[in-house]
Amino acid sequence: MHYGADHMNSVSPATEWRPESTLLEDGQSFTASTARVSVKLLAPFVAAAQELGLRVDVGLAGVGLSRSDLENPDLRVSHALVDRLLRGALVQSGERDLGLLAAEQVQPEHLDIVEYTARSQSTLRGAIEHSIRYYALLHDGFEADLQVMDDRAVFSIGFGSLPVAECTLEFVLAVHIMAARRMTGMASLAPLETHFANPRPKTTLVHQRIFRSPLHFGQAQNAIVYPRAVLDAPLVGADLGLARVLERHAADALQKLGRSTSLPERVREIVRQDLTSGKLTADSLARRLGMSSRTLHRRLVSQSSSYRAILDDVRREIALRCLRDPQLSIREVGYLLGFTTGPAFHRAFRRWTGTTAASFRSEFLRGRT
Repeated sequence: MHYGADHMNSVSPATEWRPESTLLEDGQSFTASTARVSVKLLAPFVAAAQELGLRVDVGLAGVGLSRSDLENPDLRVSHALVDRLLRGALVQSGERDLGLLAAEQVQPEHLDIVEYTARSQSTLRGAIEHSIRYYALLHDGFEADLQVMDDRAVFSIGFGSLPVAECTLEFVLAVHIMAARRMTGMASLAPLETHFANPRPKTTLVHQRIFRSPLHFGQAQNAIVYPRAVLDAPLVGADLGLARVLERHAADALQKLGRSTSLPERVREIVRQDLTSGKLTADSLARRLGMSSRTLHRRLVSQSSSYRAILDDVRREIALRCLRDPQLSIREVGYLLGFTTGPAFHRAFRRWTGTTAASFRSEFLRGRT
């Protein structure tokens, strides 16, 4: 799961970065930088990537994360950061079905309160409707809908205009159908059809293994089509009393979600995304924000901040995380942060902490024993 700018350049035009946003009902507009994703959703991808032989620790470190971060239910990172990580893993692994393989790694705890609230409902329909209500706890920009028409029920998903890799969309559909089987106890549950917006791949063996239905590619939406009667299937272990408790907890969590849109925070997110690409400059960052570098500088100063200060702080934050991972050499950490020489990284680290990177790592590892 380690990749560089050369890998990103090989991604097909259809999956290149598009600086677009998705508009919510309350008028808020999420961009790839401001939409937040629970890091717990990365854990299945990390497990799948590791089975494919990728250096997942280096890939995570490249976006300022470690494996221990993936266990933190409260940690949320930008959609752009996750999308970049997954696209890089796709290119490096050469595994087109990465999203489906990751879905097979999913456990209920990865979906956290969203699944636990859903599985306490009385029927599959109730579970799907409650999941839709609380999906924002997993991803700000995720959109889902359930439409019942005659004898068919269509569960469709999307991310508005946010840039999304094909593997992510297939991951979501696969996670949904496997959760439906898990909650109903119907291991043989099969949709009438499964629709994908992306073109048909060379092989659909993994798709067939997971969805067990006719597959239609190049469709207008990504969706699973059920027989309407399936919505009435009872859930295993449904507990309406527990459902009410969990719904209060989920509603409170949804209300407390913080969505920072301040300019310094937007700059910080872009710095985190582009830091290891080797292409980050004040000019490129300003263009991403739709302004000149002079305007960016003036607005940051007005908020008691600056590009250089934010860059320095993000580098310090990522360095401290990466050095806690013994799988990464100190030289690799410096390279990931954009330092061209070892001495430059060592000088910066001493300025940040008053000690050396080697001493910091040794002290941390001693504290774990």
